[in-house]
Amino acid sequence: MKQLIVLISLLGWGLVAQTQMNNLVNVGANQSKDFCRIYPNPTKGNFQIEMPLKGTGVVNILVHNPIGETIQQTSFNIGMQESFRQSLTAPEQAGIYLVEIRYNTQRQVIKLIVQ
Repeated sequence: MKQLIVLISLLGWGLVAQTQMNNLVNVGANQSKDFCRIYPNPTKGNFQIEMPLKGTGVVNILVHNPIGETIQQTSFNIGMQESFRQSLTAPEQAGIYLVEIRYNTQRQVIKLIVQ
């Protein structure tokens, strides 16, 4: 299993996550090319994750704090359905978090702002 090392740069709104394999991933709020979205973002409490699905599988959602520690982890077994929507509780402390969504071979990291 790959270990995730998170380097944070507060240059504007950008954050960069770096894996041990030195693959850089730009982390945006909600970019159109991404396979899922989070809203509302920024949030003061609960937030929704929504994405289209192709077949069955497992959706894993991990929330990382600014130093890269996993502070929440949730998994959902998905049957034959066309979309996935789930409400989650945001961390209590205000700040910037990284929400990692994994579905089969897809992976996306989205910046979540908690006010």
